[in-house]
Amino acid sequence: MKRPSKTFNSSPRRFISSLAKAKVEVAETISNVRIDSDGEVGQVWFDYTFVYGSYKENWGKESWQMVRTADGWKIAAVVWSQELNPTPPPANETL
Repeated sequence: MKRPSKTFNSSPRRFISSLAKAKVEVAETISNVRIDSDGEVGQVWFDYTFVYGSYKENWGKESWQMVRTADGWKIAAVVWSQELNPTPPPANETL
């Protein structure tokens, strides 16, 4: 997987496609979840870690901006920070 520059944009379709093409197991864990809402808009933020196989590839903070609709809560925007592992992945784990 090519590492992104400091900032980039993507789409849910491209993100899901990259996960589906991975040659190793991909897992994201989240912790320290915090939720704030006034009933109509809300924010969910948390720490995350992304692991490819046994390689911890990146980690950081993620925030979802939420809006309540007639069909329920919807994600309006997602932003995150990303710390990249400075150590290259093992040779047997192709990203």
